[in-house]
Amino acid sequence: MGPAVIASPPGVNMENEERKGTEAYIHNINQLFKRPVSYLIPQFQRPYAWKEKEQWEPLWKDVLNVANRCLKEDTDGKIRPHFLGAIVLQHRESVLVTKIVVVDGQQRLTTLQLLIKATQQVFQQMDDIERVARLRDLTENQCHLVEKDEHWTKIRQSNSNDKGAFRDIIESVFRTEQGNQSSITNSFSYFKENVENWLNGGTEDTLARADALEKALTEYIQIAVIDIDRDEKPHVIFETLNARGEPLMQSDLVKNTIMYEADVVDNHRKADELWGMFDGDQWWRRNTDEPQLKRVELDRFLNHWMIMKTQKSVAPERVASGFRDYWENVEDPSTTLDIETIAQEIRTSGKTYKEIIERREKSFGPLFPERMRAIGIMGSIMPLLLWLRKSDMPSNRLERCVQVLESYTVRRILMGYGSQGLSRFFISLLENLHKESSQHYDLTMAKHLSSAASDSLVWPNNWMLNEHLKEHPMVGNPARRRMVLEAIEIEMREDKTEPLGLTKGLTIEHIMPTKWDTYWPLPAGTSSPEKIDLRHRVVKYLGNLTLTTDKLNTSMSNAPWSKKQQELGRYSVLLLNRDLIDPSISDWNEDTILERTNRLTRHIIEIWKPAEHFLETSDSLGGS
Repeated sequence: MGPAVIASPPGVNMENEERKGTEAYIHNINQLFKRPVSYLIPQFQRPYAWKEKEQWEPLWKDVLNVANRCLKEDTDGKIRPHFLGAIVLQHRESVLVTKIVVVDGQQRLTTLQLLIKATQQVFQQMDDIERVARLRDLTENQCHLVEKDEHWTKIRQSNSNDKGAFRDIIESVFRTEQGNQSSITNSFSYFKENVENWLNGGTEDTLARADALEKALTEYIQIAVIDIDRDEKPHVIFETLNARGEPLMQSDLVKNTIMYEADVVDNHRKADELWGMFDGDQWWRRNTDEPQLKRVELDRFLNHWMIMKTQKSVAPERVASGFRDYWENVEDPSTTLDIETIAQEIRTSGKTYKEIIERREKSFGPLFPERMRAIGIMGSIMPLLLWLRKSDMPSNRLERCVQVLESYTVRRILMGYGSQGLSRFFISLLENLHKESSQHYDLTMAKHLSSAASDSLVWPNNWMLNEHLKEHPMVGNPARRRMVLEAIEIEMREDKTEPLGLTKGLTIEHIMPTKWDTYWPLPAGTSSPEKIDLRHRVVKYLGNLTLTTDKLNTSMSNAPWSKKQQELGRYSVLLLNRDLIDPSISDWNEDTILERTNRLTRHIIEIWKPAEHFLETSDSLGGS
């Protein structure tokens, strides 16, 4: 951007001259709006958001201060003006009407138009026809220059809600019974009421006040106009300027880039095609369950999408800049990968993402997403899921990919392994998938996930799982443990078993209570330190856990084994509990817990198979 040139040439039509660099002017309202001009609010701008206390009231007080000076001081052209701030504009090619893109300052320009229109309507009520005509020239272009639907208003809004409300006001079809429909409507009402009150609230003649108000508003309110070169990227300048205030969301910045590159300034239809599904659905603006990041659902999705597309780690605060880099470095310019194609890809992946989050995505099966949420891994695998879902692989291969991923992640949490390093590991898996045919994704995944040399990323085999579960408590939160027990129950149910449905609402029951020392004491003479330590451990083993309804859980509580066995036999229909009601089990102790742990572990190994199973059986799937 070149050096600024301060000038003030009223009436000079700069768009018809050869311009270089950035130029700046000080303009009053007449100079901004009186000539035929169309200020285009581009799609990357925010909706109108100014409010009474923060902006309308201070602006009105500023205008009144100048109007009062016009009433009281010598009106010989030496009235001290009021400087209202700065706007950033960019001229476009035009013929009869000067077309200007508002890079920054649309809130200020829109509010000034609402104030002018409110004042004009009050003058209309006073039958002051000449003053009405002068102010109308500041809000409307002459009909012989433009069609009514094309650059008719001095400002063209891009936001669909703002556009309708703004046009209604300029067309003077606003009615008070419409109520508080928008900030634009409320702003107009605020100024109209205050103009009426001020014109009728003084000792001076009403016409004298009208003269002072018109003069203050049109001649002595001044704005700095910064006119940037046509070659500059307005959305980038907008982002830079707004970095000083409330930060733009990453999704706002991505949208800005798409709208600019697609050359969408005020084409609402095209803007809606490109981004309407995100703007029109408040679901995308809801806050996520990541309070430390303070981001909305759309920001989180775009973060996952960027990782999926680039196969690189993308920090949440770098999504927009990463997207811009991605767009500017498309490998093969000869392809059809234009910005509209990329926007279509984002929309398609966005639909998939929402279906996954809302538990409506059917391709991965009903159980997989729930299990991934239970173990808290969904964020790490979402880019991978988006990639798998958009691929053209056969359904049986996709099902196998899901099994590979689920087995790897669940076996790891059963071993008590953390998630550190997993996100990077899955990104490197994405790199491999980008290089392979989708017909072999399941094998590529199995090879990659079983290749980790680091213990922190290992895919546990059957021996590791057996040894760990018979010597260690079940770790993790209740949701993880419940997920494992639910999976075992489902696996136990064969084709001949009545369907039970999902086991939602069931709670985890410790058969031997965790407070065993009070309610289930060790037999007399056996309470050695070693026995006490063993019992403290085994009450948390897999074999001591089961699922019951909340009421049954509460009723059994810390009851002795005989009563628990009786209650389970009477009320529970779960196959998971069938071995517990066997009359031959007369006591529940460390040995029976270890025996049941071994039995349940065999089910786990059958549900979540080891890596070698997938490596050895991939060819059996064929190509369909």
